[in-house]
Amino acid sequence: MYFICPEHENHYEFLLKYFKNDHKDYKKACYIAAIPIIFNRIDFTERLHGPFDWYFKKENSNLVYSLNDGEGTNYLVDLGLHFWSGHNPFHLNNASYAWRNNDDYFKVLQQICVM
Repeated sequence: MYFICPEHENHYEFLLKYFKNDHKDYKKACYIAAIPIIFNRIDFTERLHGPFDWYFKKENSNLVYSLNDGEGTNYLVDLGLHFWSGHNPFHLNNASYAWRNNDDYFKVLQQICVM
């Protein structure tokens, strides 16, 4: 399984244990949420009920806007939300353009497809 870095893998294992849900789409959402640039912004002081629960609680906060970093991290969030809730659109064309200089994010997308 591909991980951007060792922290990504550690965060993924943590989230799988935290949420205890074996559904494949849930695992995909955990995989995205475990990416350090996303994971490190999640507030675990309140109990979360899903890997993107924080997004809906803080939708209008600086947390979400800070993920629009010019690197396409916001598209990773869209991808994770798509698998977690099924209601969030993921625009592959926009993500591909944003990730044109980021091989790691493309590899994350490939891993999601394999999962």
